[in-house]
Order: sequence, then C-alpha cells, then structure tokens
Amino acid sequence: MLNKMKITFAFTSLFLIWYYIRHNKKWKYIQMDMDYWCRERKGYKCRYRDFVYLMVFRKAFRSVLYYRLKGKMYVLRLLYPKPNEPLIYCDTEIGGGLFFCHGFSTIVVAKAIGRNCWINQQVTIGATDTYDYPTIGDNVHILAGALVLGNIIVGNNAIIGAGAVVTKNVPDNCVVIGNPAYICRRNGIRVHEKL
Repeated sequence: MLNKMKITFAFTSLFLIWYYIRHNKKWKYIQMDMDYWCRERKGYKCRYRDFVYLMVFRKAFRSVLYYRLKGKMYVLRLLYPKPNEPLIYCDTEIGGGLFFCHGFSTIVVAKAIGRNCWINQQVTIGATDTYDYPTIGDNVHILAGALVLGNIIVGNNAIIGAGAVVTKNVPDNCVVIGNPAYICRRNGIRVHEKL
C-alpha cells in the first residue's frame, strides 16, 4: 500500500521535472544512465515510468542525476532529497551509463570516467597526493571494496576485482585482482602478470 502511494505521488510530482530534464543539454547522458540502470531490458529505452521508479527506489541513481544537473533542480531536492551516498566528485565529464550497485560508502574522485562504468559498494577512486586522480575508461567494472588510487589510467573493458588495490595503469581488456593488483586475465586468456 505504501509503495503504491509513493508511486502515485511520484507520477504526479515528477512530470514537470521530467519535462525539464528532457529539454536539458545533459539529456543524452541522463538517457544513457537510465538505459544502463534498466539494462535487463535489452534494447529498451527508458520511459517516464522507469524514471519515476528510479527516482523513488534507487537513491544511487538520484545521486548520479544530481551530478548531471549540477544542483539546478531545487524543487527536485525538496521532493527527493539528495542521498548521502555515493559521493561523486569529478573534474571533467562522466560518460553516460554510470551505474552504482548499492553505492554504500562509495567515494569517486576522478579526472574522467568513460561510458557504461559500473561501480560497486565501498569502492574508493581517488588521489594519493593532491591532484593525481585516476582516469577511468569505457565499460569498466569496479567490484566491491576496490581501491583505485593515483594518477593512473584504467583501460577500456577492464574489470577491477573485489578488494583489489590498483596504483598502476591497467591495460584495456584486462581483469586485475589482489593487493598489490596484478593481471589475472588479458583478452579472455588466463595470465599472471604484474601491472
């Protein structure tokens, strides 16, 4: 009963915000984010009802939306407060399709993040010194508890394993695990290489 009331309220209260977002210059990225959050429906473009669902039940999506809009939606903040987690700080653009799985205790401070990046809970992406933040490529998957630190580049299609500590560049199409991190799979072939 409570969920039905939330959805009914959201359907009416979010319509004008949806209209504003659809005509915002960031719409392309927001659409890619929503499509990625609804990725279980292959080839399906998110619609208004999906936007309402994400706003009501996915706090991490709200955090991504607030990042995209850069604090311009004061009415939205009144109706749907900005969640405390995940915290996102980025000096440059984040590509569309940013997804936080759970988002609990997640800190992201990066120079840039590519398209379709999946970040699990308790991940820290940040600096080891004042301004040496990582750059994350496209289609990167960072699993729970991983640390990605320093002025490094994580290549496209990389997977950072749970609990990995990455302080060196990660090549494209690699899986890295461990502390210190090493490459356990390159282009689908099992290996054991230092970073």
